[in-house]
Amino acid sequence: MSDGGGFAPIFLLADSRPLFAAQGRPSVLARALPHLPDSPRAAYLGASNGDDPTFYELFAAAMDEVGIENRQMVNSRFSSADREWLEGADLVVLAGGDVERGWRLFEQRGVDEVLLARFQAGAVLVGVSAGAVQLGWGWLGLVPAWIGAHEEKEGWGELRGRVQGSGSDESQGSDKSRDRQVRGLGVPFGGTLMVHGNGEFEALRRGVVELAFTEDGQIRESVLLPADPEEAGAG
Repeated sequence: MSDGGGFAPIFLLADSRPLFAAQGRPSVLARALPHLPDSPRAAYLGASNGDDPTFYELFAAAMDEVGIENRQMVNSRFSSADREWLEGADLVVLAGGDVERGWRLFEQRGVDEVLLARFQAGAVLVGVSAGAVQLGWGWLGLVPAWIGAHEEKEGWGELRGRVQGSGSDESQGSDKSRDRQVRGLGVPFGGTLMVHGNGEFEALRRGVVELAFTEDGQIRESVLLPADPEEAGAG
C-alpha cells in the first residue's frame, strides 16, 4: 500500500534497535503498519548473515511487539516454498551481515527480481545494516543514493569513497550536473532513514549524514535532522 506518493515507504536502519519502540518513540514497524493491509504477511531475508536463527528471533520479537503473527524466514536456498512466501509478502525485512554475500545469493536465486516486483506491488521494504545498503545504488537501486550504515566512527570513509568514485566514473560523464545528482546517505547506529513514497527523505531518532558534490566538485557533508527535535537521540 502506498502512502499517497505512488509507492509504500522504505526504511533504512543501521542496526536492529529501531525495530523496537524506545523512550516513547514508535518503532519502524509501528510506522509501517498504516501502509500494510490487515493481517499482513511478513518475510525475513537472512541471506546476508547466513540465515542465522538468532537474528530471525530478534525479527520475530519485533513482529510480536506490533502484533504481526504471519511471518516467516525466507531461507537463502530459496526453495519454491520460500519464493511463494516472498511473492506474497506485504512487508519484507532484508537482514544485516555481509552485503556482497547476501547480494550474490539474491542474484543467483532471483530474489532481487522478486524484491523489485514486491516493491512495485506496494510492499514495505525494511533494510537493516547490509540490507539497507542493498536497497541503494550499486544493488537494488530503489533508494536514489549510495547508502552507508554505522560508519560514523570511521568518518563515513567507505561511503565517501563510493560517492567520489561514482562521481568520477566515466559512465557518469563529465557533465557537472550529473555529479550533482550523485549523493551518499549515512545512517548512524540507532538511526533510521525513512524514504516516503513521493521520494522525500525523513530522518528518525538520529541525524542522517548526506554527502553530495558542490559546484566546484568537492564533497559537501550535511546532516538531515529528525523533524521532531525530541526525536533526535531517542535511540
